[in-house]
Amino acid sequence: GLSWSTPQIIKDAYSGRKKIEAIDLNTIFVGVYDGKGVFFKSINGGSNWSEYQITASSMYDILVDAVDSITIFATGISTTPGYKLQFSKSTDGGVTWSSMIIVDSVTSAYLPSIKAIDVNTIFLSYYDLVNGNIRFAKSTDSGSIWSDMFVDVNNTCPGWILGTNSIDATTSSIFIGYEGYQFGACGSGEIFLRLAKAG
Repeated sequence: GLSWSTPQIIKDAYSGRKKIEAIDLNTIFVGVYDGKGVFFKSINGGSNWSEYQITASSMYDILVDAVDSITIFATGISTTPGYKLQFSKSTDGGVTWSSMIIVDSVTSAYLPSIKAIDVNTIFLSYYDLVNGNIRFAKSTDSGSIWSDMFVDVNNTCPGWILGTNSIDATTSSIFIGYEGYQFGACGSGEIFLRLAKAG
């Protein structure tokens, strides 16, 4: 990390949150919001990029994760109907994508994060903007069926605001890091980071 190449523009558009996924030195993936869900792929270390469409629907905060160069998963927030967490997958290296499915009934999903352990096991974390909760979703069948639960509920202290989060996992443990802001009876404007772990 002592020296870096000159930054290049992949897409001249607002793209929301980003997660770059490198499979090896040459194969790199990234999702982009461009009025719709767009996926970019490089097979030469980022020198050139190919663009593919994940969905024609309006979707932002598109994040991708992959277990290899062929099987790629994507999550993002739809803008209609409501702000819902959605999921899609590609089994041909990002050229074509499955229809988006709604992961949760929450209509105020925000700030998603994604981690795939293998071709079947996928984890998501996200923020419920209306209720102020950090939530977790899990699929063990490559994204067809999802179960979800609360990680942190905004009721332990008046004045907590939870938000930005990130998920990572090993084969035996899941970690979700997230930030919040305390005010009023909870503190005097402290920003805090918390880590939740499941094994």
